Amino acid sequence: MRIGNGKYTTVSISITQGYYAFQFSLRSSSHRGLPMSSTIEKNELSQKIKALDSLTADEKSALIGLLNTRKKYGLVWEEKQEDVEELLREKLPVFTEVKERRIDAKPEEKDSGKLDLFGDDEKDTAPPPDHISDLILAKEHLNTRPERMRLRSTVLRSAIREAAKHEGLLDFIDEPSQDERFEKNKFTWSIQLTLQPQKIEVEIPKDVLIDQDMVVAGRQLIVQEKNRIRYAKTTLELTTIVNKFTHTLCGPYEKVDSAPIIKQNLILFLEEYFGIPETPDALKVIGFEGNKRFWQDFVLNKVLHEYEKIVRKKREIRQPEIETAEWNWPLERAYNEEFYKIEPAEVHSLIPFCNARDASTPERKFIAFLEEHRQYINHWYKNGDSGMEHFSIAYKNGQGKDRLFYVDFVIRFADDTIGLFDTKTLNSDPEMVAKHNALLEYISEQRERFGGKITGGVIIEQGENWVYSVAHLDPKQPFDTYGWKALVPQQYGKMVA
Repeated sequence: MRIGNGKYTTVSISITQGYYAFQFSLRSSSHRGLPMSSTIEKNELSQKIKALDSLTADEKSALIGLLNTRKKYGLVWEEKQEDVEELLREKLPVFTEVKERRIDAKPEEKDSGKLDLFGDDEKDTAPPPDHISDLILAKEHLNTRPERMRLRSTVLRSAIREAAKHEGLLDFIDEPSQDERFEKNKFTWSIQLTLQPQKIEVEIPKDVLIDQDMVVAGRQLIVQEKNRIRYAKTTLELTTIVNKFTHTLCGPYEKVDSAPIIKQNLILFLEEYFGIPETPDALKVIGFEGNKRFWQDFVLNKVLHEYEKIVRKKREIRQPEIETAEWNWPLERAYNEEFYKIEPAEVHSLIPFCNARDASTPERKFIAFLEEHRQYINHWYKNGDSGMEHFSIAYKNGQGKDRLFYVDFVIRFADDTIGLFDTKTLNSDPEMVAKHNALLEYISEQRERFGGKITGGVIIEQGENWVYSVAHLDPKQPFDTYGWKALVPQQYGKMVA
């Protein structure tokens, strides 16, 4: 940027997000630097440094070296400051809006002299066919959202009961009599834990004369019992102490969400097992300094251990929920050129057609088959392999776990029949039978909705034909293709030019 000799120089800057133009100028400032004429001569300053008695010779040498270091400017080193640096000593940069240079996001006229931020790219893109958006399929997906790392109250309560059982405490099943249960549990933990709230108070010195006869241990004065007085903390003070303490009991779990859950469940635990009410007695037992080490061991080492065991069992038996959502032919899709490349196709629903670089041989051959019979096909779509945006159905794998099956091809034939086909070779996929049978069940469920115009299944190349089974496959004879049906696009009519 060149700064002229006038009062200011104007630079127009386009900020595309807001489409505003700004004017950059340099204005006079009250915060001025020292002009060059007031700079102290280096030789004079060097002599003053040498005359200082308070500095060592090395210090004087270092200061003089820094003094003689010269600034360098430009790509070619010069002994000259830039004009802008001198100008900025007395001027401040200011941005002001230039309204007449405002950029319109949607200009009314192309030749209005304003910049079209979006260019003319849209006119080079073929609009999506009208028939693409009028078909909606029901797709299935698994709700596998990860659990947040926070404690769940119901699980923590069960974990506390398990840990208490291992510690020898009795619950209402072991001892139905409430009074008996409370007394037995207090006796069991009486050595480890102070459970008498009336004894949990803070002691401070009272009327103590500090003299040399008092015993001092380190920095702590040991005050005789008769010179002490007790005072009780307020409920608010106890609550603050307990809140802060329970944050240290969360282990690997989120403190903000988990600490209140620990606090509430410890309060319920003291009431259920020892008959200690919440306010303020339970707060005293939890927040008492002499009990903290016990609580840390009990919660961190025992309760959370039981918690993890319960959660682990739930994960083993829990199946992700199968949810249904609508899926429509995509009007656009982003492809990564590292993994996809443009290949010829005339009736793919998205033009240009981008195929995976590592697409399987059966997939490539089936695409060629579809394009060869394009006069009988309205359009077809090569589905993705994963992701919420792609068409999928649920099936159970060999271990009985719910998994998703992304059908390779979604086809709309000339008579509006929908074809859902997944290309395979025999013995190429151990889950082929499960996927095929799940797809047939899906088609059966959707048949009424589409007036019977829906078909599909696992399809394989056999000679010059592509064949698929309209019946469920037998897991004991998965490779028996007897009775399989050939896909004949001609039977679905011919597209009208």
